[in-house]
Amino acid sequence: MLHSDHACRNIIMLVGEEMKKNLAHFLVESGTNCSIMINKSTTVSNKTCLIIYLHLSFEGVACNYFFDIVELESGTGECIFSTLLAALEKYGITNDVLKNDLVGIATDGTLTMLAPYKGVAALLRSHLHKDLTVVHCMNHKVELAVHDVMNDVADVYYIQVFLDSLYSVFSRSPKNQRLLQSVSQELSSQLLKLGRIFRVDLVASSFNAVRTLLESHSSLVHLFEKLINDGFRSTQERSKFEGLLKHLTKLLLVMVLVMLYEALDILQVLPFFMQNRNSSVLKAKQEIDMAIRTLETLKTNDSPRFRMIVQELEEKRTFKGVLIKEPSCAEYNRFQTFQKKLFQSLDVALLISDTWPSDDYEHVFYGDMSISRLCNEVNFKLRKSTRASLVKDFRIYKENPQHMPNSVKELVKTVKVIPISMAKM
Repeated sequence: MLHSDHACRNIIMLVGEEMKKNLAHFLVESGTNCSIMINKSTTVSNKTCLIIYLHLSFEGVACNYFFDIVELESGTGECIFSTLLAALEKYGITNDVLKNDLVGIATDGTLTMLAPYKGVAALLRSHLHKDLTVVHCMNHKVELAVHDVMNDVADVYYIQVFLDSLYSVFSRSPKNQRLLQSVSQELSSQLLKLGRIFRVDLVASSFNAVRTLLESHSSLVHLFEKLINDGFRSTQERSKFEGLLKHLTKLLLVMVLVMLYEALDILQVLPFFMQNRNSSVLKAKQEIDMAIRTLETLKTNDSPRFRMIVQELEEKRTFKGVLIKEPSCAEYNRFQTFQKKLFQSLDVALLISDTWPSDDYEHVFYGDMSISRLCNEVNFKLRKSTRASLVKDFRIYKENPQHMPNSVKELVKTVKVIPISMAKM
């Protein structure tokens, strides 16, 4: 048994070095296509570092491999670019290897990474004289899209202000926290995260907070009713509790929360899919299209959950047993505007047989031009066939989707090497 942390560290470092050498050797010797995933981060000691992953195909499966983490002298694009090349070359991944095998690079959307002239991706393209596929992390894109929509829709800010008020009431008082924990342990833990709800990178957290608030709605109402009648509380505290209770029993707040729940329930699935090891460009389009179609449907059709809640409100004027105040015409119109605005604001498909046209004449020529364009976009190297024979093989594949010719298999394998998300890092 090892009793020294230094000995453990040395063994771990040695194993890590050997793993990096083996990975680099496999990439150089096999000539397989690969992509690079990089992200800038900060250590506990406030040192800026670069995290490097390689995304490549091993035994027919596209896999992520941690490659290295190196300290950066500065956060500029030039420094990150030179540090990246040095880290790769240290283990034998030279410029010639990158020119032959590198097909893409995935980063976040910062200017340091994606600036058109001095960004890391632009510098790498220029250095290798190669038109690499540059991927802005799809997880980050989804989060940014949700963030922009939330900023555009006014009543989301109303919910944000309400949740911030809840946070301030319970986070600053241990006594209030204990009372909240006695009502709902999950809501208590979610409230600690509410300071950053609806911000970038937290769609799933926003969904969990909204879900928990809806589930604990009646318990929260009863708690505030109890606090308002607590004679040991100051007049200022009781006024604060009364104001929050007034909002909790408003139809507008309940309906807006339900609609947010519906939208976030659809969107929060995407980040989890993107970080799945089996996700790829081919599958991502299907998932995104499905989410878009569902959101489009919710513009004009209410979900079963929403209809059930509306039915309870119309028949009993209650939500989970809590009496809800009759809304004014202005509040009702405000909710309808919110519903419309919320859902209004939110070429690799040719390789997916489900997207092919059913018409026989269209089917024959479908994708012939796109297959050539796709080869250029992902820098696909035709090893044992010509571009014309690839198009011919693709036509054979269209006639018999159960049998995929080798050239089409190689193209699909190359496309799968293009990463779609850095959440796998």
